[in-house]
Amino acid sequence: CAIRTRGRPILLFHHKSTAPIRELEDCRARQMIGEIIKNSDYFVISACGLDYQNSRFLDVSAHSLSLDEFAAIISQVDAVITVDTCAYHFADAFSVPTVALFSSIDPELRSKYYPYVKSVMYEVKDGKLFGKHKASTDPDDLEKELEYLSGIWDKIDVKDILSKLEEATQLKLEANVRA
Repeated sequence: CAIRTRGRPILLFHHKSTAPIRELEDCRARQMIGEIIKNSDYFVISACGLDYQNSRFLDVSAHSLSLDEFAAIISQVDAVITVDTCAYHFADAFSVPTVALFSSIDPELRSKYYPYVKSVMYEVKDGKLFGKHKASTDPDDLEKELEYLSGIWDKIDVKDILSKLEEATQLKLEANVRA
């Protein structure tokens, strides 16, 4: 892989989901990628078609046109940061250290048994979106949900996410030593 010649660990940053209430806006994704680059050694890739310019970022969406291609990309990265979508399931299948960001579904229902996936829940148990899998179909209600969601994502602390990713990476390294 040409990215490997850059000598940095590769992190897939995946901010899109099939439900708008479980994804990050592009502007927030760009901000987070900037913080990841500033606070880590990662070379960041995205398979979402994100417009972002940095020498340590590459959009690989042209190579992720099918689920098989997306899974192949995940199998080759060193780490993943993703919202609640299939990316962390694939990462678990390939034992890739991951942090999954949840905005509505309790991570205990999704990633509890994934040894190298650290999950972060941003919605509170009695919050408006807690337990919702899909966004409202009514345009006015959807707008309210997305406005509310923006406040949920305001709680994101990239340094905390990177710390959790380091924990997941350490677990994998320790498991490899025992194997």
